[in-house]
Amino acid sequence: MRSQPRIVIVGGSLVGPTTELFLRRKGFRDVTVLEANPRPYSQSGGVMGARAQTLDNLAEVGIPTPTITAMKDSDVYAFDISGGESDLRGVSTFPGTVTSWDALHAQLSQRVDIRRGHAVERLVDDAGRTYLVCACGNDHDADLIIWADGRKSTGRALLAPERPLTYNGYVVWRGLVDTPTPAPKGFQRYYDIPGGRLFSVTAPVEPVGRSYFEFSHNLHGHQWQELTGKRPEEHAYMLPGFVKRHPQVHDTIRRNAVGLPHRFEEIIDHAEISGIPVNDVDFPKQVVYHHTSGATSVLVGDAAIPVRLQVGAGLNQGIQQAYDMVDVLTAGRAALDTWEEAHMCELARWVELGRSRAHRNNLGWYLPVRRGQTVAPDVDQWTKPKWVIA
Repeated sequence: MRSQPRIVIVGGSLVGPTTELFLRRKGFRDVTVLEANPRPYSQSGGVMGARAQTLDNLAEVGIPTPTITAMKDSDVYAFDISGGESDLRGVSTFPGTVTSWDALHAQLSQRVDIRRGHAVERLVDDAGRTYLVCACGNDHDADLIIWADGRKSTGRALLAPERPLTYNGYVVWRGLVDTPTPAPKGFQRYYDIPGGRLFSVTAPVEPVGRSYFEFSHNLHGHQWQELTGKRPEEHAYMLPGFVKRHPQVHDTIRRNAVGLPHRFEEIIDHAEISGIPVNDVDFPKQVVYHHTSGATSVLVGDAAIPVRLQVGAGLNQGIQQAYDMVDVLTAGRAALDTWEEAHMCELARWVELGRSRAHRNNLGWYLPVRRGQTVAPDVDQWTKPKWVIA
């Protein structure tokens, strides 16, 4: 790779802009970030955990932890509501800081020039030249293309069409709501395992001062298609505006919440809601693709493979993959291939943990990463998982 290669990052949400900061820290200057959406769409609070290593990586590129902290209380409370009462199962502490999509994206947007409205349609590898063709009419030559464009990745569709999204049978509704009374502590999860339902609500999220909630339940794919007009694999994220314009969506959520504590029904009635059908893809055999021109494409984060929301590792895995990849870029193709092997071995365990954990909570259906094996956290639910016999 040239000392100053032309680098194009596809995806302007979180992992993409963070990757540019890592690249510039290492001296790469010809970096362009493309984002399909013409403006940033708030991810309805999008509360997520940033682990200690992620916080260190972000601090190295000038994003201190206090600027992205959404909740000071990192305790997670687990309740069993299958018997009609809220019985406390246990309390754990997330090993890091609770941030939000809005808080982290705001910091990244101040530091990275994201070219919005650049939806990539084609990847052309021809006559010694590799370039991206955007719907807006612009072309972008590249020596390195980093695809950080999320669950419904254009890069994955172009490079690995044999790995399409596959709906897993359940949906996660989430959003912001005025903090209920009494105010929740930390992150509270309520499990109805026999009913295949999981409801979560948090303490107020800064700086908005409202609580964040999630509601997961099983939903047939044809029901999602009736709501949206598209299959879950096609309509992979439902924005709050869509929910507001289509009252049948809210009716579906309410029907699936019947029998939950009354205060949860009130949250659903008054919240700003977005929806995510949980889609999987087959585990990748590769995430690095070398083009005939000498250019290279790399899939990172959810573009490589999504990690289930309940694990608290998706964002962290994506950022760590980008951080480690940037570290080896100047060492040649062999180093990049070694990075690929190492990160896929690490990623496989987190993907399996998310799938097996959803299965234990009666959500969706179980698609193991490795037949006959599953994983278990080494110490507690937040530690790195290890392979065990299923």
